Amino acid sequence: MDKESLQEFRDLCSMLRLILVSEPGEELLARLMTIEVVEPEDDIERGLAMVCEDVQKNSGRFPQYREERRVEFARLFLGPQHPAAVPFASFYLSETKQLMTDITIQVRRYYLDAGMAVTGLHRVPDDHIALELEFMAYLADESAKSLEKGDVGAASEGGARLESFHREHLAKWVPFFAERMHESAESDFYRGVALALKGVASLDSLG
Repeated sequence: MDKESLQEFRDLCSMLRLILVSEPGEELLARLMTIEVVEPEDDIERGLAMVCEDVQKNSGRFPQYREERRVEFARLFLGPQHPAAVPFASFYLSETKQLMTDITIQVRRYYLDAGMAVTGLHRVPDDHIALELEFMAYLADESAKSLEKGDVGAASEGGARLESFHREHLAKWVPFFAERMHESAESDFYRGVALALKGVASLDSLG
């Protein structure tokens, strides 16, 4: 990826992280209101268009809309007992479908090896989708900064880390998570997020 592509990918992952870390607040909805929807060309763009259009068509009823999304977020990702779309990699990658397995530890090693200070570390298991998106945004940002400085070696190393994490880990479980989200969502907001995530997981190359 060139610097501009890395920055675009960083912004994409950061936006998806904000959507999946908690129910949408006023600041996020206001930000989505300002995004101009263009004719989408792939699943990522189609998904983001669905999210933005759902927010924009409900702009006149934000208090009710926020409450609806809060309830939907909780049902999809929190439970109380059996969330519709469990947001942890270990659920999909471990044979027992348990949380906090060796998968979680492997993901933590990715973070530590790359030198990322994880937001919410030790409060949320490391393999939560929002943390993994934060990690990919971090790697993309670091690679873009290295290119800006002319440090091609560091940029290449960061790109290799990004490619490896995506190919060897994220792409192996996010399609299943996104499918559960899409099937269980009641709004185009979360159906759009699911489609965009599928698009991210299916990208051919990130290095």
